[in-house]
Amino acid sequence: MAIEVPSNLRLYGDRCTQAGNASLTNQIIDEGTRKEAIEVLTEALLRLEKWKIQGMEWLSEYVKSAEDSG
Repeated sequence: MAIEVPSNLRLYGDRCTQAGNASLTNQIIDEGTRKEAIEVLTEALLRLEKWKIQGMEWLSEYVKSAEDSG
């Protein structure tokens, strides 16, 4: 099943990738850019954690439903 990713989240992903690539090669020199990269990466990590928790809840419900019906 394909999951449709909203365009604003794709933008976050693109910005995180760019920020990560730049930081790995020490190309983020400007402090403002560095702070923005940290904010974007933090937001992405928070969203991933939320999705992980939500996914675990859905999986638990699915398993419980399968056990109840089987």
